[in-house]
Amino acid sequence: MKILLYSLAALAVIVLALYFAFFFNPQTEEQEEVNAAWSRFAEEVADLGRAIESAPFNRDEQTAAAGYRHIARYLSTFLAEYTDLRDPDYPQFSRFPNGVARIGWDNPDNPYLVFAVRGDHVYRLRGNTTNFDLVTINVYSGMLGHTPVRKIRTVSSIASDDLDVDENGDFVLTLSAVRAEGDWLKLEPDAHIVVVRRLVSDWEKTDEGLWEILNLTTLGTGAPRPTPESVARALDDAVTQTRSLRELLTLAHRITFQLRLRPNTVEEPAESDPNLAMADAFQAGARGYFRLEEDEALLVDVPVADCRYTNIQLAIRGWSRSTTPATSRA
Repeated sequence: MKILLYSLAALAVIVLALYFAFFFNPQTEEQEEVNAAWSRFAEEVADLGRAIESAPFNRDEQTAAAGYRHIARYLSTFLAEYTDLRDPDYPQFSRFPNGVARIGWDNPDNPYLVFAVRGDHVYRLRGNTTNFDLVTINVYSGMLGHTPVRKIRTVSSIASDDLDVDENGDFVLTLSAVRAEGDWLKLEPDAHIVVVRRLVSDWEKTDEGLWEILNLTTLGTGAPRPTPESVARALDDAVTQTRSLRELLTLAHRITFQLRLRPNTVEEPAESDPNLAMADAFQAGARGYFRLEEDEALLVDVPVADCRYTNIQLAIRGWSRSTTPATSRA
């Protein structure tokens, strides 16, 4: 009997030892904080559906399904942005808007590049203009959905016409608070993000050339490991921008298509669209919406414009989706 008891006791000790060695995982206070951040993130993701349910144009199951796909695409895009790409100390290019995550009335003929900046750092941007009709580079003080619209302004801008482009189409641009030699774009204390728009009218030419962004202030140092605070902030920023941007676009829909515009009319083109923060200072745009009967078609008659590039975008009201536009060069 004693032998059995000793054996059971020894077995219990072994089981406890194995449990503490392989399964017992006490959480530190910092770990509990990031665990809680993940739980909050999961709750906020579940709550994103309200933006779809309450949209004024969500009136059938197909539109609802497209809306949930739309919000999922936003969330996946912003998770990648904030966990890996949106660090001004170690910037990387992101493609937003992109082929699936549209933003308002963005231009499908613009292969966008975006990177984060700080006003007190120095950056070097290399690029190539060969296969683009026009390249524009704008520094903004915020990002739609992340920054209140009233605080978003254009800090500085430059277009490829004003860049020193060599025979291969390459250029080098410095972004800093203090003027630098060569091509330079000013950064101010509230500089937050840079959007590069590259207009394409010949989609047979798909070579983008070499594009590179370097932070010369942190060059030679490595990015720090993620911390509970940085991960919690990234999760919060991703879901906040997803929700806020969707709400902003729904509001823009209400103002533009329900209050300000009449059906079957088109606005006068406006440079640096005053109706939308983060518009491009080098482009002019107009919009309208049309109601057609089943036996009607839309015929667009456009006068020749004194510009190098024009296009017509056909968009679906609601979830920020534009089809590939008709494009021409003047």
